[in-house]
Amino acid sequence: MILFFIQFSLLFNPFLTNALESSEECKNKDLKDFAGDVGYGVHAMTSQDISFFFGYDLGEENFAPTMNLNLTQENKVLDHAPSFQSSFRFPTARKLDLVMLHSDEGDKFYQVGATYKEKLNAMYYSLERLHKASKIYKEMIKLPTETFENECACIRGEQTNLEIKAFLLELSEIMRGLYPKPKSDGTREPPKVDDPFFSIFKAKEERCQKPGLQTQLKQLCSEMPPELKDSKSWAIWKAMKRNGYNDNAQQRLALYFYCKGKDKNILPQVNDKGDFISIDQKFM
Repeated sequence: MILFFIQFSLLFNPFLTNALESSEECKNKDLKDFAGDVGYGVHAMTSQDISFFFGYDLGEENFAPTMNLNLTQENKVLDHAPSFQSSFRFPTARKLDLVMLHSDEGDKFYQVGATYKEKLNAMYYSLERLHKASKIYKEMIKLPTETFENECACIRGEQTNLEIKAFLLELSEIMRGLYPKPKSDGTREPPKVDDPFFSIFKAKEERCQKPGLQTQLKQLCSEMPPELKDSKSWAIWKAMKRNGYNDNAQQRLALYFYCKGKDKNILPQVNDKGDFISIDQKFM
């Protein structure tokens, strides 16, 4: 049985297998990368997503900070994942509902320069990350709670939360100048000096060149995809998203939700089918 625990732990990335136990060690690059993976995973999350994927029915009194998708508001980072009431129960339909309800707002919602199809694509991609993390998380909660105590001790401090919020702030700034609007032929190119978008895009480019920028943000900075509108453009977007998959990121996201639940003594139970059985989930 002990051997199984060790083998299970080794499925995770070096952040988990090389536990960082002292507060000083937890301030190193691993913690910043951890915060980036978690921040990217939760950036568009709602309280209903937390309930569906991680079994915590906490409403808006949850522990996951997120990016404010309303780009007109001054507070760019929210302390808690907001609730989004929808008549749909399944996450993909809920995200469709969310994006389409804001589809007339253009650059005021989520990503500047992105079409509503591209925003949907980003939302669906975020759900894929949550789904992968949820599968790992459900395996973790089947193990004795002391199994990952060293890892939880490392990310338990306020510094982790501050790093996640710092990442979300950087992400929000980049989202405000993410893409130039597509031309009539569907292509995109950097805006010219006389373009009203030029100053916004330039600010994003300068931010993207900051030293120490996390890998997740660097990938966004390098993207200049064509407009997502047909099978040809979808092939490019699909490859771009596939290349962005990082198993370590899903493992770190799973660890974050596991440790938060463990510390609050609210870890749910999972049956043999992988379904949560200890809470009354409320999606409506």
